[in-house]
Amino acid sequence: MNLFHCRGPAPPLMITMYNPGRCAVCGCTEQEPCDFHRRRPLWWVDVEHTICAAPRCFKLYPRILRERRLHR
Repeated sequence: MNLFHCRGPAPPLMITMYNPGRCAVCGCTEQEPCDFHRRRPLWWVDVEHTICAAPRCFKLYPRILRERRLHR
């Protein structure tokens, strides 16, 4: 039996919830900043305040924008 054979589309890797005031990637908030923002002020990349400006989160911003457009 081939365990890697998939019939039909692959399931989504991650279901992302976008909550204003919480980063969708690292989960940081104004009250609980991520490691990157503990040493510098927290600021948001988007108007909805769902992606913080930490490099690892900002790098995923284009992909998250595409996901949002698909699910609207």
